Amino acid sequence: MKTAISVIGLAVMALALMVPGVAAQEASVEAESVTMGEIRMAKIGDAFADLGFRLRSAFTFSQEGRLDLLAERHEQLKTRQEAWLDFKARAEADAEARQNVVSEIRSKHEAIIRDHLRLTAEMRDIRVDAESRGRAELAQRAETHVNAAEESGLSLGLEISGLQASARAETGIEARTSIRSEADAKAFVESRLGISVDNISTETRNGVEYYVALAKEVQANAESELVTEYEVWVDARTGVVDSVETKTSVRSLVDVATSISGSVQGNNDTSASAQAGASAGAESEGTSGSASVNANASVGVGIN
Repeated sequence: MKTAISVIGLAVMALALMVPGVAAQEASVEAESVTMGEIRMAKIGDAFADLGFRLRSAFTFSQEGRLDLLAERHEQLKTRQEAWLDFKARAEADAEARQNVVSEIRSKHEAIIRDHLRLTAEMRDIRVDAESRGRAELAQRAETHVNAAEESGLSLGLEISGLQASARAETGIEARTSIRSEADAKAFVESRLGISVDNISTETRNGVEYYVALAKEVQANAESELVTEYEVWVDARTGVVDSVETKTSVRSLVDVATSISGSVQGNNDTSASAQAGASAGAESEGTSGSASVNANASVGVGIN
């Protein structure tokens, strides 16, 4: 069974390597303008690569192996992004090509962002799990990969705002989108990206109106809390996710608990000291009134 799976996996990877090669040969024939033929071949190559990743994922069981696979997949996405950015650049230089391929490029733009977020989220899960099990080395490796993913530029996808605007201007037709309000944008982001939106607003950047969705995810174990904040910009004209900015922070719950414990202990010590001072004052003065005054003063210090 394992031999058969290995053979299938090798065949898929071989095809994934061959198809981009065919696309590159076709690209060299007509380098000035991107064609639908190139787009189709690139999509086939991407599909085979995706299948290969899913097969390997199904038979990768260790956290170390999973992390390596996710990091490798992320690099694969970077290569894919570069190839499609080249397609986009060539389409922008040719009005006819732009009209033909704009929807394909838009679709790939969203897919790259979505896959990037999923991969990064899985790497964060591995980090949290490793920390909870006391596996410091694996947790550190996962953190390194997460940081690299967040700085990779994949959250920008194919940066297609300019391409969309050019295509719309040439046709004279406004883009049709179901996103007509902040509520629509919130539902769109949650369904497309799989994150729960906490706040949505409308903002203008470079003369373009956007819906900006903010979200936060918290993952915690016994020792730490991992917080991931998302800022998603959706073009209000086209309904396209323009970019997704992420920020990750970690808070040690052990340090917080220690701080709280220390504060409580300090208050208890102060209170005990106050009570001792009150008793001593009462004995030295020999009057209840004097003891009462000293006790009140000391208790006041303890509370402060």
